[in-house]
Amino acid sequence: MADFHRLVKTSELKTDKLTNAAAGNLRSISYMSYDEDFDALVLLAFEPESDLIVHYLDGDVALLYEDDSMQIVGLQVENFQLSFVPMHADLNKTWTLSDALGKEYHNLGEMMVVVERFRPKLAQEIINAAKDIPKEFAALFAA
Repeated sequence: MADFHRLVKTSELKTDKLTNAAAGNLRSISYMSYDEDFDALVLLAFEPESDLIVHYLDGDVALLYEDDSMQIVGLQVENFQLSFVPMHADLNKTWTLSDALGKEYHNLGEMMVVVERFRPKLAQEIINAAKDIPKEFAALFAA
């Protein structure tokens, strides 16, 4: 990937919301989505209060921050299945349904319960695998 010019330095992004959430023992994400066409996974710790800006930490991993407040609210990983997941064995095992679920489900409700149970684990493994994630974001998913 060619060099890119950041609009702001990573150190200028704010983490107050993340710090307050971690102090309040918030240990979940408000939103997780995978876009198969774009091959990107998005984790949001909070519902954004303004438009989001993508701030790349490297070629595929980016912080998502609010345009108005510059508060970090999420994480985006591009080329998620193509390159990110295969590079990280623990994440690969959790992401692969046959390994993660370990049994056959009979209805969508059962699977939804399992997905909700695995979201924090998946988030933790993504954060552990990604480089340069602010400690305040990682603290939301610490065991």
